[in-house]
Amino acid sequence: MNRAEMISTITKMEVTEAYGTITSVDWKHGMIRLIPPHMRDGILLWVGLGIQPGSFLASVIKNDLFLTIRRADEINKGILHQYVEFFMNYAPAMCFGSEEKFSAWERKGGLGGHDK
Repeated sequence: MNRAEMISTITKMEVTEAYGTITSVDWKHGMIRLIPPHMRDGILLWVGLGIQPGSFLASVIKNDLFLTIRRADEINKGILHQYVEFFMNYAPAMCFGSEEKFSAWERKGGLGGHDK
């Protein structure tokens, strides 16, 4: 799926359905069970298009525990382990885990890549 198709897909669907479509993984169980609704769009845009998420989610993706805890809202403070489980089981391995992977995924433009 190219970038234009990806944008068209994710803007027409509910976020959990769109995530499953772009990643081709058993998304619904993981996304709904592990990720609070107010965080799902950020993950979808990050994985699909490489659009940089907010500071909390960026620190999760970069594997920066100290910043993650500092930036977490009250809901996310108690469920940090769920983000680890989600990314380990439901996200492409190249989109998370370090500052280098974060930068490379952003440059790539996520699963949709950048239009030339």
